[in-house]
Formats: sequence, structure tokens, C-alpha cells
Amino acid sequence: MNTASLSVDAAVRSDRSAAFAPSLVRRIAHEPLLHFALIGVLIFSIAHRIETARTADQSHIVIDKALVERLAELQAAQTGLLPSKSQLDAIIESHIDDEVLFREALRMGLDQDDEIIRRRLIQKLQFLQQDFAVSNPSAEQLRAYFATHRAQFETPARVSFQHIYFSADREGDDAAHSRALQARGRIGSESVPKGDVFPFDDALDGLTQTNVTRLFGQTELAEALFKAEPGVWSLPVRSGYGWHLIYVTQRFESQSSDYEQLEDEIRAAYLRDATGAAQRRQLDTLRQRYQIVRQATASESTP
Repeated sequence: MNTASLSVDAAVRSDRSAAFAPSLVRRIAHEPLLHFALIGVLIFSIAHRIETARTADQSHIVIDKALVERLAELQAAQTGLLPSKSQLDAIIESHIDDEVLFREALRMGLDQDDEIIRRRLIQKLQFLQQDFAVSNPSAEQLRAYFATHRAQFETPARVSFQHIYFSADREGDDAAHSRALQARGRIGSESVPKGDVFPFDDALDGLTQTNVTRLFGQTELAEALFKAEPGVWSLPVRSGYGWHLIYVTQRFESQSSDYEQLEDEIRAAYLRDATGAAQRRQLDTLRQRYQIVRQATASESTP
């Protein structure tokens, strides 16, 4: 082969190589797997740098002037005296020990799945929200609140009474009712007829409607106590326990109080309700940041 042929072949190969290089670059640029690989390397590199920086920051415990002053002020608030130089040095060393233990606990994940820590964080956030929840109400706001919530500031009706109990467990409900009627008929000939042993007291003083309902249930007896004539034994009335003869010794009707007498109580109630409503609004706003996934429970999924 002569020199001219070799030169031509070399030129052809050179042209082919020059044409192949851009083609290879284009193929690589359009390869999805390579793109994913490069993105993965980039993400890993960024995450590694962040973790390295975070770890480095966690390994540094800085004792600056602001911290020392805060520790001294805290000691003064607890004891009433500023700490001496030696006392302050000991407080700083104790703070360092606590900080080391705290960070080690976090590093070991001891804060995870701990109900006490979870509850404490929730309470702390609620406390912070409460500070900004409501402002001091005006007199007009308090009077408007009192007007719409007047019932909760009334002194409720109260009743004091005695009762004779007849259990339905002995011979049945009808028999208990019959014994109660017979005892009511003997009241004129004997002072106080005897009934069955009641689980609680036979004489009760100063009970509100809520107290009576809690003790006897929402029954005929609970209604009769606030309607019966004082000083007279009633006919048999039913409760959740059985039958009773009741004797009201004293009854006090409900009373309304003036705004001026209850201003402090009204203010406390207003702030309590307003704070609760404000916290609910704040929590509803925070909820919007999360996607709530409600998975069906076993009872809900069972037809």
C-alpha cells in the first residue's frame, strides 16, 4: 500500500471518530438511567454534607456570655441570691453534663416513641399558643358574654331531704312498690317506718339537680325532689335502685347574681372559652399542613 492510500485511510478514520464523538455525547445526554444516577449522586452528596454539618454542630457545646448570664439569673430566681464565682463554675459544669447527656439521648433515639416526652412537647406548644391566643377583654365584651351565658353564673337550686328505701331486688318491683305504699300508710301511727338498707345516706343535704341525677339517675325521684312540698312524706317514687318515700326538709330556689358581683368569675370564664376557641382555630390551621389518612378499623370494615 502506498503512502497516498495510507493517508486517505487515516483521514477517513479521523472523520469517522470526529463524527462518532458527538453522536456518543448525544446518546449519553438522552440516557434516562444516567440522569437518575447523576441525580442520586448529587442528592447523596448534599445529604452527606448536611449530616456532616449537623453532626459537627451537635459535637460543639458553646458556653457564651448569654448562657452564663441566663444560668446565673435562673439560680438567683430559685434561691434569691446571685451565685458566687465558684458556684457559677459548678452550675456551668452541671449544665455541660446535662447537655452531653441530652445530646447522647437524642443521638440514641431515646426521644422516639416516648409518651411522656410526646405529651410534654404537646403541652409546651399549647402553652406557647395560649400566650398569643386572646387579648384582655373589654367591659363591653364581658357584659355581652355574661348576657349570653347568664345561666352558668346562677346559683343552682338545692334540696335537703330524707328518704325511705324499698329495694326491688328482694321480691321484685311490684312487691317493693307495695311495701312502700304500706309504709306510707303507717306514717301517721309510727314516727318513721323502716325500709331497706340504702347503699348511701338516708339523709342528704344541699344537693343540686346535677348531684341528685348523678346519685339516683334521670328518674322520677330526681324530678320529684324539686317539686315535692317540704315537710310532707311523698307517695312512692321510683329511682334506679327501687322505690322511695321522700321527705324534703329544705329547698332553695336558684338565684341570679349581678354582673358586678361576678366580674372576676366572668372574666375567667370568658378567657377560658376564648382561649379554647383560639387554640382550636390554630390547630385547624396546623392540620392543613398534613394529609390525614384514616384507615378503616376492624370494626368499621366488618359488614
